[in-house]
Amino acid sequence: MCLAHEVDKQASRHRRNVHRRRRTASSPATVFSRILLAIATIVILRWAWFPRSSSSPANIAYFIQVSPETVLHLPRLLRVLHHPKNVYLVHFDIKIPASLISRAQTFLQSNSYKKNVFVLPQEAIAYAGISMLLNTINAISEALRYNWDFFINLSGTDYPLLNPDRIRSFLGRADVLGRRLNFLQAQEADKDKEWFVNKRLGRIYIDTTLHSKASQNDGTLIDLNTSSPYNFSDVTFVKSEGWVILHRSFCEYAVNSASGRRLLLSYATARAADELFFGALLSEGDEFRRTMTWDSFRFIKWGLHGTRWSRPGYLDEIDEEIREELRESGAFFARKFRNCESELKDFIDENMSGMAQRAYGVNDSSVAEFAQKAETRLHRATAVQSVTAGHFQV
Repeated sequence: MCLAHEVDKQASRHRRNVHRRRRTASSPATVFSRILLAIATIVILRWAWFPRSSSSPANIAYFIQVSPETVLHLPRLLRVLHHPKNVYLVHFDIKIPASLISRAQTFLQSNSYKKNVFVLPQEAIAYAGISMLLNTINAISEALRYNWDFFINLSGTDYPLLNPDRIRSFLGRADVLGRRLNFLQAQEADKDKEWFVNKRLGRIYIDTTLHSKASQNDGTLIDLNTSSPYNFSDVTFVKSEGWVILHRSFCEYAVNSASGRRLLLSYATARAADELFFGALLSEGDEFRRTMTWDSFRFIKWGLHGTRWSRPGYLDEIDEEIREELRESGAFFARKFRNCESELKDFIDENMSGMAQRAYGVNDSSVAEFAQKAETRLHRATAVQSVTAGHFQV
């Protein structure tokens, strides 16, 4: 009897516990807690598995190389390019007169710019020499101290065709920022491949800025008219323009990796190494090769009026002829501009970027139409990524 009674008590206690758990599990508070847990799990998995939402604009580090001819372009360029959440690094060539630099630095100390516009130490630069690439590498290294997603290099002769918010929005799209894409413009060799490689890598060029103290007289590239003793049969040769949009992860790799340093040294005696380095480094490993996108979103006119194809023409010298082509381009930036102030820049501000100083001068429908063309170009470039265009393996 005692044993049977004890068994009945345990069975009754078990039934009460089960009933209590069922009531607790079905209570509103418990159901709500479980719903919250499920939502939190979904959010965590979404961020772990999928790229960042396009609603988060990309922060950009701009590097602006200013030459003696373009120092007066800087005030207007910064006015239409500046955004408080971007970072701007400005380099003044050593050949710029001290009086002009002083004026520019006074301008940069204004309240609008002093928090996120930084002037780099002056360096001597030789056109087409390794010093141009070193200057960019130094700028990237300095920029990595700050928070940004993409690095964009410009010269003083460049001008934006989109406003800063639009560029940040486009580069912040999930199919761009989430995939850590890198943008550069491939160029086909203007002669046969062997000639092109020999011209750029097979001859020895000496950048005089590396071998003497920086002064206003430095800055030349000397062709020794001597063949390089190195064998380039295993070199990945990628001919691109020197203007790029690079993701931060690749910038860190370019500056800090052994591969980046080794490739940089191998181009010490090359011509126009700044047009070779980033494409070659991107191509060398699987990690970054798949991020290459063959469009730098620049509008450039080569070989205008019989000029050499290696030098772009000045857009503001043809003005009316180029306006419709600019409007159809969908580019983010255009180059080159000879004049710091021009009617063509006014046209861009009023009809393309919407950055005109007088609000009533902005053609809103035209600005929106151009933004749509730029977005279409970006979508086309990111949808069809090629790792072969302009990629010369020799």
